[in-house]
Amino acid sequence: MSKSLNNILLVDDLIKDYPGEVIRLALLSSHYRQGLDWNDGILHQAKKLLDKIYRVLRDLEGIEPNEDDLKNPPKKIIEALCDDLNTPKVLMELNTLLGDISNKTDDEKKNIKISLLSSGNILGILQEDPSSWLKIGITKNTIEELL
Repeated sequence: MSKSLNNILLVDDLIKDYPGEVIRLALLSSHYRQGLDWNDGILHQAKKLLDKIYRVLRDLEGIEPNEDDLKNPPKKIIEALCDDLNTPKVLMELNTLLGDISNKTDDEKKNIKISLLSSGNILGILQEDPSSWLKIGITKNTIEELL
């Protein structure tokens, strides 16, 4: 990327099209020592993962963990971060948590919600209300098409 070639992207421009959490997750999707091939696909994948997590959190809305539970992220997440800030592995662990929750017990669902939220706190994601997040991207035209 080069300013003289007019192919640079500014955060101010990206934030107009994507929520900040999507940009943050897209940046975290690559190991900090590796180059990041920035493109719309990375942003799309980050948005897709966040939508998936927020849908699970919305499904678990009736389960309320206490604040102390949210201070202890899962051991696998901490180990991945201690392994040279391996954020791609952290994202893989988050994906693993998102399996079929319909067959889980209430205790397992609570643990999943705690794991997602406590991991999100470390990464600076999952700060929105799930219902509010899932309305992002719905435009007046989309609503008219649904009616």
